[in-house]
Amino acid sequence: MLAQGQEWARAKVQDLNQPGHHTQPGWLDGNSYNRDDTTNHLDWRERRVNADLVDHYRRLIALRKAWLIPALLAGQPMRLLWGSAPWSVGYQIHTPRGPLAVLLNGMASEISWFDVPGGPWWLLLGADDANVVPTVTGVAVQVQPTSAVVLYATGG
Repeated sequence: MLAQGQEWARAKVQDLNQPGHHTQPGWLDGNSYNRDDTTNHLDWRERRVNADLVDHYRRLIALRKAWLIPALLAGQPMRLLWGSAPWSVGYQIHTPRGPLAVLLNGMASEISWFDVPGGPWWLLLGADDANVVPTVTGVAVQVQPTSAVVLYATGG
């Protein structure tokens, strides 16, 4: 999705003047990628206006290259982690740089707690309001609504 316009955090609201779309204002286009209009086009002149968002995605891409791709190429298995809220899921994977945990909370208004075994864990990327609490077996991590947290472990 990064290459298709999400850098600008667009929700892709339909252009009601295009044929074959819902006739009610505000409907989101569930599959805008088959359209031949400007919905998915990026205007890179807007990158300065969206500098914080572009920089955030730049860090995500660097994280993926440095941590995840080597682990996936090596065939490392992932351990699924379930949060306390519906629509919250994560995974833990061992990378050449050490263990990594990625936690996602897709709920719009509900905080989710995850139990992440192992560690000690440190916040690599995430919201300032993420809460990482040591436990006997690892950490409990509070992830805010519609947020993500990435942790790395120094042991393991």
